[in-house]
Amino acid sequence: MDTKKVLLVEDERSGNFTLAMVLRKAGYQVLQAYDGLEAWETLERARSEGAPVDLLVTDLLMPRMSGLDLLARLAESPERVPALVISGYADAETEEAVRKFGCELLEKPFTAEALLRLVSQALR
Repeated sequence: MDTKKVLLVEDERSGNFTLAMVLRKAGYQVLQAYDGLEAWETLERARSEGAPVDLLVTDLLMPRMSGLDLLARLAESPERVPALVISGYADAETEEAVRKFGCELLEKPFTAEALLRLVSQALR
């Protein structure tokens, strides 16, 4: 089976570490970024190296570039990458914006099982 590559974008170091560990234990290859700008650079580098990312898992509120700004940039890209959004601060307006990008929203706090279920669904 082909190992799927997930780019995890979470600015909280401990949260990033924990989520990456959950994804790796489930068999995913995980790239980590700590803000939207770093994530965009990672996506571009992976694409240019011929090893594109299969799924983006991003927080919404981050320094330098928000998750919504990252999704907007990704939507303009010729190469589509599915995304899953995680957030502890999503209001109705934010939820609507996330859905317009065709993404699921997973609200914090969540279980490892909930994360893995949505990751699996997004990769289908």
